[in-house]
Amino acid sequence: MIIIDKPFIQTLDDKVYYQAHITDEKAGYANDCYYVAEKEFGKYFSDEVADAFVIGLLLPALQSNQDIIVKAAMSEKLYYSLSNTAIFAYSKAFGYQENKIIPEQLINPKIDSFGVGTGCSLGIDSFSTILHHTSISCEESYKLSHLTFFNVGSLGEKNVDKVKESYQKELENVKKFAAEINLPLISLESNLAVFFSHYDYNFNQTHVIRGMSMVLSMQKLFKKYIYSSGYPISEIHLSGIDPTYMEAMLLPALSTENTELIVGGPNQSRTDKARIISDNEMVQKYLYVCVKDLVVNNDMHYGPWVNIDEGHTRNCSGCDKCLRTMVTLDALGKLEKYSELFDIPKYHKLRKLFMAKIIGLRNKSFVFKDMFNLVHKESYKISMISRILSLIYQFGLNDLYYRFAGAGKNKK
Repeated sequence: MIIIDKPFIQTLDDKVYYQAHITDEKAGYANDCYYVAEKEFGKYFSDEVADAFVIGLLLPALQSNQDIIVKAAMSEKLYYSLSNTAIFAYSKAFGYQENKIIPEQLINPKIDSFGVGTGCSLGIDSFSTILHHTSISCEESYKLSHLTFFNVGSLGEKNVDKVKESYQKELENVKKFAAEINLPLISLESNLAVFFSHYDYNFNQTHVIRGMSMVLSMQKLFKKYIYSSGYPISEIHLSGIDPTYMEAMLLPALSTENTELIVGGPNQSRTDKARIISDNEMVQKYLYVCVKDLVVNNDMHYGPWVNIDEGHTRNCSGCDKCLRTMVTLDALGKLEKYSELFDIPKYHKLRKLFMAKIIGLRNKSFVFKDMFNLVHKESYKISMISRILSLIYQFGLNDLYYRFAGAGKNKK
């Protein structure tokens, strides 16, 4: 069993902690799981229910084939949706047995939530959601009232000190943007990653449910929360490799009576979004797509463009997400507008190698299919070298190629 004790709230110095004691019997581990916010926003933690903790621990419970015992109340709607939809979907996607959630009580808490929030990573998806939901054309009840920035695993998990340093560094940039757009920013952190460390998951498999766990910790604030889509709904299918494909079916099943979780931009691919937002001056000033911190902080293996260093630009211009974004902007004829954010000479050195990946994986990944369709539509020039090297990806020889190219673990 995974046992969740009754949540409680405590204030320490200038921080407010929302926490519950968790016992994982199969892992032989027990500790407090917490969410922490500044005092200004700590008043929105929802200790009437244990919803956030149930969501946060769902995947560890499924992988270890344990039921979840909740020694507290749960929202009735969430319990119903988990029992009939989310657990089934995750179980089929990952190949797990379905488990049960056994709460002490089911309630429909009368919480006067009012806010509309979204995450502010400053990436393509994030900017697309923010710009649309602050525009004149957006329906009033869907306009943003708050931005959020979560520390729940996206910057790595292996080295806590490095992760904290990376988070604080990025938080400063997000604060500057939030001040410029005149929206309050909620910085919310959690040690939820500790409870995943006993199980075999990567962050890509868990980020949807981790992020929504953070949102549900603040049901007293969020009436609606717009989660920026990773894929358009045309690509929806069960996937244990990347459950982002399932987000359109999962978010309604993770919603409660008080907090509605909504997919933002479900009718657009990432290249569609880039086309729409790329001329915006705020995007040109703040766009940040880099995953070098995740790579470095997790000591991950990387590709032939292994040198991910600090460089002189905000985005490293050598990781996959940087290169994907730069190819997209280049194909759209907008790359020069982002010369302060990306190392364009570095991009030109790596472009042929990365174009090979796009071509080679276009029939295996929607991300690369989307990019290939864009470069084809925009008549973007593809070199013969890229076409030849794409065979490496088409025939699954990436690892051999990476070793031949001198790549291994990223070292800083």
